[in-house]
Amino acid sequence: MSVDGNLHLGGCEQADSEWRTEFMPNGSLRVVSRKGGSSMKVAGESYANGDHIVEDVWKNTISQQFYFREVK
Repeated sequence: MSVDGNLHLGGCEQADSEWRTEFMPNGSLRVVSRKGGSSMKVAGESYANGDHIVEDVWKNTISQQFYFREVK
């Protein structure tokens, strides 16, 4: 669910709360909305912690590719 451009967690029963991941050839993940097919993206192509995550059409930009790592 998007509020003021930033994604917010919604209830699991809501269609706009369902996302899937797709592996990319470079080892990153693309996170895709089940409802509209849009992708998650870091707003403003920023690298700073705490920046907004928004939905956007897939443009294969670095700000739409994510790496999930285990935190120990």
